[in-house]
Amino acid sequence: MSDALLTSALTIIGGVVVFSLSQIVQKFLIEPVHEQAKVIGEIFFGLVYYGDRYANPGVGKPEAMAEAADDIRRYASRLEGTSHAIRWYKLFEFIRLAPDSKDVKEAVRHLIRISNSIYTGKGRENSEDADRVKSLLSASTKKSRIARKWGRLLFWRRPAR
Repeated sequence: MSDALLTSALTIIGGVVVFSLSQIVQKFLIEPVHEQAKVIGEIFFGLVYYGDRYANPGVGKPEAMAEAADDIRRYASRLEGTSHAIRWYKLFEFIRLAPDSKDVKEAVRHLIRISNSIYTGKGRENSEDADRVKSLLSASTKKSRIARKWGRLLFWRRPAR
């Protein structure tokens, strides 16, 4: 009888420990990376949505230009903030779940420059900055060397004869 109680108690304690560890991993590692990915998606949306405003600086209603400038600056701030919230960023950068930290910093600079140039900038430069931001932030979707190597090892098939 006591062996059954001990086994039950150890099973419950083991389950609680595993659950707690999984929650810690989720809250401190997975969710911040996921939040950054959502912010990057919002940036792509915003760059397309506000394209007519930053490509034609100073043209349009002042309220619309102010909204675009504020939102684009907010995207830069959120990208910077979510990047700093990711613990072990270098690990996620290495396995390509997060963009390179240098690319994030450069993307933030370009977003702020676009935001500052909404009223009196050059449309072509703003569009080039937007394209550069998209390029910098989409580079993380490319497979890492490890993923390519393991992909070939795991999914390689012999050619049909």
